[in-house]
Amino acid sequence: MKIPTGRERSERDAPSLRSRRLDPIEGARRRGGGGGRGAPEGFAYRPAATQEPLGLLQCRDLHPLPGWGEQRRGERAWRLLEAVLPCVQWLAEYEKGMLQTDVLAGATVGVMVIPQSMAYAVIAGLPPVVGLYCAFVPIFVYALYGSSRQLAIGPVALMSLLTSSGLSKFADPEAEPARYLQLASTLAFLVGVFQVLLGRLRLGFIINLLSHAIISGFTSAAAVLIGLSQLKHILGYSIPHTETLIHTVEGVVHGAKNFHWPSCVMGLTLLFTLLGMRQVARKYKRLAFLKPAAPVIISTVATVLVYALDLERHGIKIVGTVPSGLPSASADFAWEDAGRMVSTALMVSFVGFVESISIAKALAAKNSYEIDVNKELFGVGLANLLGSFFSIYPVTGSFSRSAVNNDTGAKSGLAGAITGVMVLFTLIFLMPLVHYLPMTVLAAIVMTSVASLVDTREFMFLMQVHKKDLALWIMAFVGTLLLGVELGIALSVGVSLSFVIHETARPHTAILGQLPGTKVFRSVTQYVQAQTVPGITVLRIDAPLYFANIAFVKDRMREVEYSKGQGVRVRFVILEMGPIISVDSTGIHTVMDMISEYREKGMQLCLSNPNGDVMRTFERAGIVDRIGKEWIFFRVHEAVAECKRHMAELGVLGGIEQGRLERGGLGDSGGIEVSDYGATAPCGPQPQQIATAGRRSSRKI
Repeated sequence: MKIPTGRERSERDAPSLRSRRLDPIEGARRRGGGGGRGAPEGFAYRPAATQEPLGLLQCRDLHPLPGWGEQRRGERAWRLLEAVLPCVQWLAEYEKGMLQTDVLAGATVGVMVIPQSMAYAVIAGLPPVVGLYCAFVPIFVYALYGSSRQLAIGPVALMSLLTSSGLSKFADPEAEPARYLQLASTLAFLVGVFQVLLGRLRLGFIINLLSHAIISGFTSAAAVLIGLSQLKHILGYSIPHTETLIHTVEGVVHGAKNFHWPSCVMGLTLLFTLLGMRQVARKYKRLAFLKPAAPVIISTVATVLVYALDLERHGIKIVGTVPSGLPSASADFAWEDAGRMVSTALMVSFVGFVESISIAKALAAKNSYEIDVNKELFGVGLANLLGSFFSIYPVTGSFSRSAVNNDTGAKSGLAGAITGVMVLFTLIFLMPLVHYLPMTVLAAIVMTSVASLVDTREFMFLMQVHKKDLALWIMAFVGTLLLGVELGIALSVGVSLSFVIHETARPHTAILGQLPGTKVFRSVTQYVQAQTVPGITVLRIDAPLYFANIAFVKDRMREVEYSKGQGVRVRFVILEMGPIISVDSTGIHTVMDMISEYREKGMQLCLSNPNGDVMRTFERAGIVDRIGKEWIFFRVHEAVAECKRHMAELGVLGGIEQGRLERGGLGDSGGIEVSDYGATAPCGPQPQQIATAGRRSSRKI
C-alpha cells in the first residue's frame, strides 16, 4: 500500500475533518495568530490552561529565587536574607508563647545528648569529650542555617560507625590518637564541603537514588554491628576492632578466657534498667520524662557507685581524665590524606544526609511547614564545615533526639540553641565529674539507642507487600553484616542504581484500545473491554525518549507490526506522546529510522498529544516535515478516526468498522468523553472542542 504524501492527503481532506484536526506547528509558529489549520487564537504547543511565557516555564525550577524580577526592592532584600539565613523565617513568626516550650525542649534534649554524645564518640574511636564538641558547635550553626525547626543535629551512631570504618585504615585510634582525631576533623571538613556544594548546586534530588528498602536494610545491619562493637565493655575484655559479623564473633569467642564478670553484671544491670525505664515511660504518660532522662539518671547513679565503692580497683573501666573548657579553633587538617579520604567523605555525606532529611521531612509534615531539601543540605553541610575547625567528626540529624525535641514542643531552632548552651555549661563546669563514669554505662546507652534502628516492622511490611523490595532489604542487611559497612554501602548503592537503570531502560509501554461508548482510550491489558481497530495500533510509551531506553522502545515499536490475535497487518501506528516529556538526539534518530522503516513496509506513523518542547525539537530536526503535519493530532480518538477514514477509502477496513464508519461519519462511538480536568461532555463534534483543542482528551492510566 502506498501512503500518500502530505500534499496529496491535504487536497482530499474533508472540511469537517479540517475543522477538527489542529496544526500545532503553525499555531506555535504564529504565537498569537490563528493561521494554523483550525488553531484557536493565541494557540501554542502547551495546553491552554498552562500557556505561560516560555522563558518562565523553562527557568522556574532552576532559578534559586522564583519570581525575583516581579518583586519590589524591600521584598527582594527580605527574600535574599531568608536565602542566606533561613532562621529569619521562624524568627519573623516567633511568639512569646513559643519561648517556654522551646526552652523545655532544648533542656530535655540537652540532658539526653550529654551522655549519648560521649557514648557515640567511643564508637567512632575518639575520646568521649569529642562527642560533646560535636553536640556544641554544629548545633549553633544549624540553628542559624538549617531549615528544620525540630531537627536535633549532632553525633549519631551510624555516622560514628562510618567514621570508625573509614578512618581505621589510615590510623589506629589507640596507637595514634592525635593523628586519628586530625583525620576525623579532616573527614568532617570534606563532608561539609561536599554537602554545601550539593546544596548550592541544587542537587538534593540525588538522595532519591537509594530506595527506602535499601536504607532500612543497611541501617538495621549497621545497628547490629554497632551493638556488637560495645560487647567489649559489657564482657570486660578487649575485642579486636572489626567491621564484619563473622570477625566480631571470632573475637568474642577467642577472648572468652578473659571474661570479667563484675563488668558483665554491671553492664547487663544498666542495660536492662535503661530498657525498663523506656518501657515505663512508654506505658505511663506521667512518667514520660524518663525516656530522655534515663541516660543521665543511670550515668549519675553509676558514677556515684564507682566513686563510693571504688569499683575501678575491681576492674571496672572508667572514662578517666577529660579536658575541661571549649575546643580550640584550628585548621590543622590532614591534607596529605585528604585525597584518599574523598570516597569515604562522599559515602558519609550521602548516607548522613539521607538519614537527616528523612527525619526533617517527617517532622515538617507533622508541624505543617515545608522543607527545602537543598537548603537543608546546605545547613547540615555548613554545620559540618564550620564544626570541623573545632575538632569534631561528621554529624547529622538524630532520630531519637529529634523525636524527643518534637514531643516536648520545640517550635523553632531556638530549642537547638538551648541544647547547645547546656553542652557549653557541661564543657566548662561539669567535666571533672565525668572522670568516674564507667564505660559500661556508655555501652548500655549505645545498645539501647541503636536497638530502635533495627527496622523489623519494615521487614514484615515488605514481606506482605513487595517481594522485590524485600529481596533488596535482605541483600543490604546481609551484605553489610558479612562484608562490612563500606562494602555494604557500595553494594547497596550499586544494586539500587542498577534497579533505577533497569526501570528507565525498560519503560512501561501499553497498547491502547477504545472503551465502548466513549472516546477514552485505555490499556487493553488492564481493561479487557477496551477495543482495538484491526490495522491500527495505538502505542503509549510512559517515559522520555533518550539513549538509555531507546533500544527497548525501538524493539517495542517493531513488535506492533501485526495486530495481536487479529492476523491483520498494521497500516497505522499511533504514538500517544503524552508521557514523552523530552527526547534526546538518540531518540530523534530512532524516530526518523522508524518513519523510514514503517514506510518501507507500507505503514504510517502518527503522533498524538505531543509535548510542546518535544514538538519543537522534532520541528528543528525535520521530523515534522518528514512525517507530515496532517499526521499529528491532539487526541487519540481523532487520530484513530482519521486512520479509519483513510483505510475505508482504500477499502481495507474491516466489514463491521466499515459499516460503522458509513453510519457514524467519523466513526466515533456515542457516549461521554472524560477530559484531563474531570469534566464530561457528549461525544461528537462540539463547538467547545475547538476552543480547548490544546488539552488532552483522556487521562493516562
